[in-house]
Amino acid sequence: MMASFVLVSSAFAGTLQEDINAAKAGNLKAQVAVGDRLLRGNGVNRNPVYAAQWYKLAADKGLPEAQFKLAELYDTGIGVKRDTAKAEELYKAAAAKGYELAKGKLEVYKQLGDGRHRVKEL
Repeated sequence: MMASFVLVSSAFAGTLQEDINAAKAGNLKAQVAVGDRLLRGNGVNRNPVYAAQWYKLAADKGLPEAQFKLAELYDTGIGVKRDTAKAEELYKAAAAKGYELAKGKLEVYKQLGDGRHRVKEL
């Protein structure tokens, strides 16, 4: 089964080398951009494991976009071991910062009540 992701373009729009340099220097948006490139195979070999690592760097610093994207990986088990509890934690962290896609994802899971997710309150 193919996982569906909400692919949101990163606000950082450099060349591949600019993205990598900025990401290594700690630019959170660039870290997400490198993760996006790796997840999609855009200009690099597709590597979801490395994508997750770049998203995690920015997510650990509190960037909601990175928290959301890393949550999607945990939710589906792409690039990381599937962990819906970790996905929920990251969705909630992003939603708490006003990230609308995360709020929407939590609301969908709440409405579905399918047992995959334990979202009880937003």
